[in-house]
Amino acid sequence: MKHGFLAAAGLAGFLVLLLGSDLFGLWYKGQTAPFRGKMNAEQQIESAPSRIQRYEEFFALCQGVQTKEDQIDSLLVSNISKREVALTAQQAARSKLINEYNAKSAQAYTAARFKASNLIYQIPRGAYDGTNPTNCIIAE
Repeated sequence: MKHGFLAAAGLAGFLVLLLGSDLFGLWYKGQTAPFRGKMNAEQQIESAPSRIQRYEEFFALCQGVQTKEDQIDSLLVSNISKREVALTAQQAARSKLINEYNAKSAQAYTAARFKASNLIYQIPRGAYDGTNPTNCIIAE
């Protein structure tokens, strides 16, 4: 009888210990989740592929703006009958690229920290009229 009581008490103690350790583990994970999440995000942001992709992304966006400006220049000197429609479409596409570039430039924690220092901080908004071309690289 004494052995049965000790065995039952030992089993109950073991189950309480097991349940307590599980509850502690859940509590610990919940308490450290924000810290672990920030660390994982930082590791991903700082990884070499992410750095290269972000670095090249700004060059590509700025070159996209310059490409649209070249297309607008071509339309300005042409005599296409639907020139105004084409110009409006190119201006809209240019504006979209500028907005994307400027939005990513403002993301100081993620994208913007990998932008080359000789790239302009933001591209001036407004219609392109052939006299205000975008210069992506700042002269040093």
